[in-house]
Amino acid sequence: MHQLTVHNDRGNSAMSQFEIVEDVIYSSLGDDPDLAEIVEMFADEMPEKIAALTHCLNASDWSTMHRLAHQLKGAVGSYGFSQLTPFAARLEQSLKFHKPEYEVREAAAALIDACSRVRPGSLGQRSPWIRQAPGSRRRCGR
Repeated sequence: MHQLTVHNDRGNSAMSQFEIVEDVIYSSLGDDPDLAEIVEMFADEMPEKIAALTHCLNASDWSTMHRLAHQLKGAVGSYGFSQLTPFAARLEQSLKFHKPEYEVREAAAALIDACSRVRPGSLGQRSPWIRQAPGSRRRCGR
């Protein structure tokens, strides 16, 4: 379990706990030569999305955060980052159904953490072990 402290505009802070899904999240479409460029552009824009979510979280701007979560929920799957969909959906639902603030903050912190793990490219490009047949592991330097 990891912890993140978030602050609102009234100077209050809350500790949120969340699980990390994966160390790094790559698009399932990163290997597609027709889509790789737009997937990379989407991943490159993630810091701005994280900044917007963080601003909303710290300002307790729930209506804007709801809109951002809804947009992310729809977009991440289209760009092959379906691992993020449950995080965006959880935040959207927390806001839609007026869950307690601590639940909204936990959902937002988890989505922000997951978004921070998005990288352009694909897992296959980053790890040569993925494409090898079982039992045929290469040693470093070969």
